[in-house]
Amino acid sequence: MKTKYIILISLILIPSAGCERISQYDQTVVAPAAVIQLATGYKFTEGPVEDRHGNLYFTDIPNNKILIYSGPGDVSTYTDKSGGANGLGFDHDGSLLVCQGSRRQIISIDDDKNVTIVADKYNGKKLNSPNDLWLDPKGGIYFTDPRYGRRDNLDQDGEHVYYITPNRKKVIRVIDDMVRPNGIIGTPDGKRLYVGDHGSNITLSYRIKRDGTLTGKKLFATQGSDGMAMDQKGNVYLTSDRVNIYNIKGVLIDSIDVPERPSNVTFGGPDNKTLFITARTSLYSIRMANAGVARQKRDVPEIPGYHLRWADEFDGDDIDYSNWTHEVGDNWHNNELQAYTNRDENSHVANGKLVIVARNELYHNKAFTSARMRTKNKQDFTFGRVEARIRLPAGGGIWPAFWMMPSDDTYGKWAASGEIDIVEAKDTPTAIHANLHFGGPHPNNTSAGSTPYSDGTDFSLAYHTYAIEWEPTQIRWYCDGKNYKTEKKWWTGSKTDNGSFPAPFDQDFHVLLNVAIGGTYVNCTKPECITAKFPQRMYIDYVRVYQKE
Repeated sequence: MKTKYIILISLILIPSAGCERISQYDQTVVAPAAVIQLATGYKFTEGPVEDRHGNLYFTDIPNNKILIYSGPGDVSTYTDKSGGANGLGFDHDGSLLVCQGSRRQIISIDDDKNVTIVADKYNGKKLNSPNDLWLDPKGGIYFTDPRYGRRDNLDQDGEHVYYITPNRKKVIRVIDDMVRPNGIIGTPDGKRLYVGDHGSNITLSYRIKRDGTLTGKKLFATQGSDGMAMDQKGNVYLTSDRVNIYNIKGVLIDSIDVPERPSNVTFGGPDNKTLFITARTSLYSIRMANAGVARQKRDVPEIPGYHLRWADEFDGDDIDYSNWTHEVGDNWHNNELQAYTNRDENSHVANGKLVIVARNELYHNKAFTSARMRTKNKQDFTFGRVEARIRLPAGGGIWPAFWMMPSDDTYGKWAASGEIDIVEAKDTPTAIHANLHFGGPHPNNTSAGSTPYSDGTDFSLAYHTYAIEWEPTQIRWYCDGKNYKTEKKWWTGSKTDNGSFPAPFDQDFHVLLNVAIGGTYVNCTKPECITAKFPQRMYIDYVRVYQKE
């Protein structure tokens, strides 16, 4: 539950300290506006970052809190067990990224406040105290790892800067010659990184190489920085005893005086022209002439030999109905127990994800509701690589699926025209399943056999990338890049009809996403045997379709 605070808002008029510099370089950076105190009464504020809905998250390190500023007089507590949270960010999937200084790790927190450790070690040794981070367009994370305070429990050989690869499987040390790195930010094209060295009181710039390592070190400014921001003109905002603004050549062009010593800065607001400033006991803001860099969208990676045919990254505020249609109703095969609806309560887009929500509620004489969506007659295709990054739901009787059906019954009713199950799971998903359905119309159908795959974990605890590579003579299944199933034999009609290959998988198919409750697949056809806790959510980060060049 959010704890509400009553906030006193005061206007503090601060004269611009850099008018002559602005005139000299013919730039207008700070709008003719006042510094505004938005909230106060904290011990040491840090880590400001705005979410997609305009809420500003920030930390109060000594009080072990992450707070949310949602508007005048509205500050709530996100958590009071933050692990010494310092710098914050938002991942491309909308999860909150947190530098936990006390716990010496970086974590990710999803919408349900499930926590995943992103990084806590380098070369098998605990990190110092992750301080600040920047997410690159590929989904990799650069972070600084200094140590302030006690030094008797350091495992690393110094205070360095690291890069977490986009697949989150490797931590690379990218800077090893700083005294005490702190603030960090990169350009939105992912080509340049700025890092403040508090220990040497300088800020350096680097070129980012394709593998995430750095080259081309240059002195950018003769001051360090606790936090950083960047505007759309490439100006870099550094904090010291005030907020100093440098152009892309490293020339100081303006400064902003703040009643308390600033620690960090970020852009936000409806037009992205409000600079939010954390400063010791308070949160401040000031209007700027330039907007901040837009919140980064992830790069859709290139795959050798393929081009992107279609994708939905779910970056908007609503479901894109040029791609998707809801299938609604309460009379489904397999003795399922849910009614599928097109209500927002069962499917919506939030924080860069499509969310399908299964609920325990009476609806159209069914005990449960959920959603089933498809791209039929909107995004249909033959052959290619089809992938989605999904976090599966869990619980007794839950049946999520990412699958494909033919857009026309070219070879007859199900399953003569085929079905491709990219991934489906049941109950608590310690294993996922893949299958092909083909042959004659039911009941003369057959399948390749449901192939289970397990990596020893619960697939509902994290996002995984599920994919097929569909070619005329074979179909390959992947989980997080591992090929765990390949099929090369199928037919339509009778098994003796050898001339039918590669039918039925030689025609347009479309994508489906759904969460079923109950049914013969999960061996539960009555509401009484459903043991899952509701609501259950399936999060879809993206769906992408690639085709061969």
